[in-house]
Amino acid sequence: MWNSIQLSACSVPLGLSTGEIKDWQITASSIDEQRKEQCQANFIRLYSSSNNQAWCPRIDQSHQWIQIDLGTPTKLHGFMTQGRPGSREWITSLLISHSLDYYHWNYITDSDGNQNIFTANHDAVSIRYQYFRTPFNTRFIRFHIVSWHLHPSLRLELVGCPECNKPLVFVPYTHFSASSSVPIRHRTSCQPRDAFILSNKGWCARYKQVHDNWLQIDIGHPTRITALVTKGRGDRGEQWVTKYIVAFSNDTHLWVYYNDAQRTVPKMFNGNYDTSLERIHYLNQPFTARFVRFFPKEWNNRLSMRAGLLGCPHNGPCCLGYFRVQPETPCVENLVHRKSVSLNDLTQSPIYSSQQTFLSYLNDGYDSPSRCTTIDSTRCRNGEPQIVIDLNRNHYIHGIIIQQLDTFSHLSQDDYLSRLQLDRIIVYITQDMYFDSHQYNKAQCSLVTRKNYGILSHRIHLQCQTPMMGRFIHIQLVGIKTITNRTQKRLSLPFKAHFCEIYAYN
Repeated sequence: MWNSIQLSACSVPLGLSTGEIKDWQITASSIDEQRKEQCQANFIRLYSSSNNQAWCPRIDQSHQWIQIDLGTPTKLHGFMTQGRPGSREWITSLLISHSLDYYHWNYITDSDGNQNIFTANHDAVSIRYQYFRTPFNTRFIRFHIVSWHLHPSLRLELVGCPECNKPLVFVPYTHFSASSSVPIRHRTSCQPRDAFILSNKGWCARYKQVHDNWLQIDIGHPTRITALVTKGRGDRGEQWVTKYIVAFSNDTHLWVYYNDAQRTVPKMFNGNYDTSLERIHYLNQPFTARFVRFFPKEWNNRLSMRAGLLGCPHNGPCCLGYFRVQPETPCVENLVHRKSVSLNDLTQSPIYSSQQTFLSYLNDGYDSPSRCTTIDSTRCRNGEPQIVIDLNRNHYIHGIIIQQLDTFSHLSQDDYLSRLQLDRIIVYITQDMYFDSHQYNKAQCSLVTRKNYGILSHRIHLQCQTPMMGRFIHIQLVGIKTITNRTQKRLSLPFKAHFCEIYAYN
């Protein structure tokens, strides 16, 4: 049975048995005060190590309930129940109600619209798994006792699809920045990167800057955010943030402060009480953003913290201006999207191919064949085209991806054969638009050649040996060299390259 639950990626135990659902997310109408060591609400976890523990209400009365807060709207497929194995106590039938906002509740009904009474267990040991007739989305779910054997006792696990309760912050796709940090000579800790929730350190603001501090998380792509996670500093002292507010943005220019519905002031979140425990705040009003800023307002000893986000990982097509380095990796920003593009030594109009395509098509976000650009070496001085992209400011560049034309049915035979005379593509990263030949080795990011037909790939990935800082990306195209019989000079054979889109990432 357990294996059958795990066959589907979207039908898994939701965390009562593993501890992913925390104690504070479990509440009950009552507990048996006379048997506290056996009957707490958090003892409802299935597969508990103690056979003598389960949730037991204070009185033997129907409609006593236990509630699970899943934190975010979650699709539920079913549930598993068990009695208290070390006894002869179990629940024989129950009702289930659910809510998205805690205020409006609905009971699960049968095909006639009546409240559906679920048959539970027949002994204290066996585990029973039941499917819901129709899966449904909810955040809060309550199990109401209807009947029982000897005394109501229950262990439980929920089964469903936790799509919007997953970590969104992980290296290398997330970037941290801050309003301040300690001086460079102390970089072993306290840097913005140390704010990663799994770090054993933490970000620390400068001692002298106590106002208007913030820690920023750049997820890399606009994403649905459902929860905030904070933690204290892990490597030194009793340092953590006790209160903070949050703002979010998609461009770092327009910021929106988070507040709950019908509130006009930013919501003040309570932070941590120690250095080791994570504090999770599930949002009543989830939002979609790329950038999230934490503004600490109060703290213990020193302004230090770690932070994370939970939400719905983006699995669909990337937004315009973003792309996936590999098909299964998250969307990241395309640094060259709609930046200024030029081609060295053009001899004629910027309308530059038989298809009347423009250089701007190289980074407009569309890679369809109708928006590809043909680079003709005969129109460039020395027969070596060089595409130059201005990023407007310095960036760390980790790699370049060139998307080439993958269908050639509309090309003439000469155009098709001329692409085979391209010998190599070299990428340089510089801080100035022009650079001398003696800087080539220092500025070179990567290259690809005709060897193994790599240069003819539909998608050429040129990854820098080390991340390189620069404002300008130079993509140089070189044809096959030949020696003329007359002058004995080495010349490049003419060629044409068909580029559809250029991407760059950090």
